Amino acid sequence: MLFDIAITPDVFEYVNLHSGEERELENLWAYLGDNVLIANLYGGEWAKFVGKLELKPTIKDKIRHRLIKYHNTHKIFECPSGEVLNPVDNWFKVALMELKKGAIDAIVTCESTRITNNVSNAAIIDFPIDPRDSFVKRIKDSQQQSVTKEKSRLRAILTPFLRHAKSVKLIDPYIFPYDSSEKRGKQTEDENEKRNRYKNIIGLIAELLGNYQNYQTPGTIEIFTSVSKNDQKKRKEQIEKDLDLYKSEWETFLIDISRKLYNHNVTIILLSVDQNNQFLHDRYILTELAGISLPAGIEENKTKEEIWTLLQERNWRREYLKYTYRVPYRIEKKISFNLFIKP
Repeated sequence: MLFDIAITPDVFEYVNLHSGEERELENLWAYLGDNVLIANLYGGEWAKFVGKLELKPTIKDKIRHRLIKYHNTHKIFECPSGEVLNPVDNWFKVALMELKKGAIDAIVTCESTRITNNVSNAAIIDFPIDPRDSFVKRIKDSQQQSVTKEKSRLRAILTPFLRHAKSVKLIDPYIFPYDSSEKRGKQTEDENEKRNRYKNIIGLIAELLGNYQNYQTPGTIEIFTSVSKNDQKKRKEQIEKDLDLYKSEWETFLIDISRKLYNHNVTIILLSVDQNNQFLHDRYILTELAGISLPAGIEENKTKEEIWTLLQERNWRREYLKYTYRVPYRIEKKISFNLFIKP
């Protein structure tokens, strides 16, 4: 759903040299859409190099404004320096090495550059961009995906979604450390299996969050769930009476994840009703980069197929800000943990 893309500087030089080709620059941003992140190649030297290119003022301004937008939405990331000693001589070679390592998903470069380097690869997008290009179509088509929520499939989708994120918000009214049986500790085998479906996917999210090129940056996981499940009034009373036990149950729920040594801070936010007396019904995975809508929630399910949708930027921004600054539901309790145990 998200793709890491490198753009070689010769793309901007091409637009500068060819009169009337400024529209191709706008086409570039349009074809890449909301679901790409831009690689700042060679440890950040790419952006510095692009900033020093001698371009027409109008073109330079358009590029600068676009890169500022990517920066402000956290959609430009620093790519490791790699092994090329002088990237100025061949930015395509730098990008190609990162592509081969799996550090990026695709390269946008001038067709002449690709031909000069005698490279043919479906993950190399020729500029000016042809909307029929297979990778361009893949980017567009990936905004909605049919998902069977087994671990291998979830890993493939969530890895690019989480690897550059510093925080993630999991919103699902049914994430609980225990299931719907009236008495805790008396779950049936089916209920325990259902409980593990949440544990498995939360564990996968903890593994992938901030994990880029075998280095993991500690992050923040916020789990927004309802104080109630089937019998909501009863659950609310239960939690109010026994918050210590509830926290203990979450600790037990998360212990297997914490043993993996993911140094994340985790906060459980228990929500009740909004101003219209409605309980939580949203189901999202939100990061500071993008958001996914999940109609059937976050639990792992190896048989049921559903459609996951990448939120359009305006919708993602609205939901992310809502659950950051103005949660519409009454917050009953916050419980914080740190998923780190020294080996």
